[in-house]
Amino acid sequence: MVGIAQPMAYFRNLNVSDGLPSNFITSVYEDTEGYMWFGTEDGLVRYDGLTFEKFFHDPPDSSSIGFDHVGWDIAEDSDGRIWVSLYGQGLSRYNPLTSDFTSFTFANGKLPAKWADHVQNFMFSEDGYTYINC
Repeated sequence: MVGIAQPMAYFRNLNVSDGLPSNFITSVYEDTEGYMWFGTEDGLVRYDGLTFEKFFHDPPDSSSIGFDHVGWDIAEDSDGRIWVSLYGQGLSRYNPLTSDFTSFTFANGKLPAKWADHVQNFMFSEDGYTYINC
């Protein structure tokens, strides 16, 4: 008889005492670089396994994330940009090459009014289209 052992899975609980801005996690995503992204009600976090990089909305800074309460979806497009749904505020897209965000909201005219409060998740097609579920 031959047995094949499965690799051990290790889990670590993370919370505000570890560096998360909130214990209320709305979404989790692992990107192609291995970073873990956590959406919370108080900001977006990128985790490298040791440290947290936190992203918060800064109203005077148009390159900051569009809103602190992250919605239900985080995803990566074929260019390595991270897309984040924002609770009632549209979408923000993070560019890791420039370390800034572009927001798509009703207020800035980049998202139709009927979608602004209802973005739940999205996906990317191989031909470059972004599909948004509202």
